[in-house]
Amino acid sequence: MTDPLIPLFRTRDESHHTRLRSDRSLARIRHGVYSPTADWDALPPWERYRHRVLAFAAVSPQAVFSHESAAVLHGLPIFGEPRDVHVFDSGRSKTKRAGDVLIHTSEDEREVGRVGSSLVTGLADTAVDLGRVIAPAAALAVWDAALTVRCDRADLAEIWHHQSNSRGTRTLSWLTATADGRAESPLESVSRAVIAWLGFPAPAIQVSFTAEGASDRLDFFWAHERIAGEADGNGKYFLKGTDRAREVLTAEKIREDRLRRHMSGFVRWGFADVLEPDRLRDKLRAAGLREVQPPDGTLLATCRFLARGRRFVS
Repeated sequence: MTDPLIPLFRTRDESHHTRLRSDRSLARIRHGVYSPTADWDALPPWERYRHRVLAFAAVSPQAVFSHESAAVLHGLPIFGEPRDVHVFDSGRSKTKRAGDVLIHTSEDEREVGRVGSSLVTGLADTAVDLGRVIAPAAALAVWDAALTVRCDRADLAEIWHHQSNSRGTRTLSWLTATADGRAESPLESVSRAVIAWLGFPAPAIQVSFTAEGASDRLDFFWAHERIAGEADGNGKYFLKGTDRAREVLTAEKIREDRLRRHMSGFVRWGFADVLEPDRLRDKLRAAGLREVQPPDGTLLATCRFLARGRRFVS
């Protein structure tokens, strides 16, 4: 995740900067860094954020990125477009804000490495830092992804247990017990959290089910109830209107019909459903699933921070 998708123009002399600033075909990403406006406007929020981080790296090459800024460079999931660019400076006595740049410090050391030409806090340190401050469901997506890449659960636990910072320890304990590298998308991770908080039984994930001579892998499976669940991201049928899209849709319809013949219930949902947990609850109930414990209203309420792409703890 080191190369920009769109051109980033850097100017160093003031006269050139002044001309660029008045050029409406260019968007100012930060002081001294511009990009074509049309290209910038076409980026999804998370890519806009990554390009903001890369733009800062262009003018401050010695900055050590942390939190969401390190995450987006590591390829870990972020939600929406975070407000701040985050950097880490162990030499400071306290955290400081400078515009949209938040400079963190800590008594606890951080591993520092490189992603491309940018300095970043290590993958495990980044996951732990985010586990303390972002919405728990988003943090689960980060930890699941970190385990998928090259982190070890024991290493993540060891890092936060040995840090002096006590912030977010309840969430970190939950993440250590819950994170699963088998999750294949942020939606699956967030779904797992919301399903638990709604009070439904925990599903098995990425289960292979064989029927009618075909082996289908299910995102979620409640074996006792024989209910299958599929978490569909918005990009699944990105070739809409093309021959390839029709092939994909036809194959998926055949697969779903096959599974429905051998299941007591089958349910699909998307991000809109997990961000409004009542909608996911109604879909799971309609498929035949029943709650086994009361919902956790406090944790379900944190989904609103996820929906807005905001920090759970500011």
